[in-house]
Amino acid sequence: MAIKLKNKLKKTAQLVEKNANLDQKRNWFLNLILIDEKESQELNKQYRQKNYPADVLTFPFAYLYHENIDNCEDLGDIFVCYPLVKNHIQEFQTSFDEEICLIFTHGMLHLLGYNHQKEDEKKIMFDLQDKTLAKINWEYS
Repeated sequence: MAIKLKNKLKKTAQLVEKNANLDQKRNWFLNLILIDEKESQELNKQYRQKNYPADVLTFPFAYLYHENIDNCEDLGDIFVCYPLVKNHIQEFQTSFDEEICLIFTHGMLHLLGYNHQKEDEKKIMFDLQDKTLAKINWEYS
């Protein structure tokens, strides 16, 4: 199971790279960290001034170190709140793989500099997310 999920996340990352028109010959690195609701809430409060747990929090290294994404091999950290992912599975009647790929795709796009604060940014980011997830669901269903 763990190897299958690792391979699926690797394929997801490759699809995000392709859909975001990134150099797919580069070796990108990122950290995927599973946390509980308490830790998620603490990080969200400390770094975003939001006093509630988030399903995903990202810390893009290029942004933090004021580097161009093209010069940054270590993309950053994606913190996933595992209990919230489990809640999403029940709420939306999805599988663990579907939810983790959704959260991972969303987090990776944030690491690459995409955002959804403004309506035009939101459309671009969610179009890329949907395009990636549609391909994953087609290939892995």
